[in-house]
Amino acid sequence: MSDLPIKLIKKYQAKVSPFLEKQGYKCLFDPTCSQYALGCFEKYGLFKATIFSICRVISCNPINALLNKKRG
Repeated sequence: MSDLPIKLIKKYQAKVSPFLEKQGYKCLFDPTCSQYALGCFEKYGLFKATIFSICRVISCNPINALLNKKRG
C-alpha cells in the first residue's frame, strides 16, 4: 500500500521540485520534505508516514514560501 505514495513522491521530486527550485523556492529543511517523507514511508508504513509527512509539509511548503516572499 505504501508503494503508491512513494511513486508519487518520486514523481514530485523529478517534475515539480526542479520547477519550484528554478522559481526560487526551496525546502527549509535538510533533508528536504519529500526526502523525509520517502524515509517515513519506507520505515513506518502508510498511516504513520502520512501523519509525519503532513506535519512536515505544513511547516515548510511552496504556499508558505509564496506568502513569506510577498510579505518580505
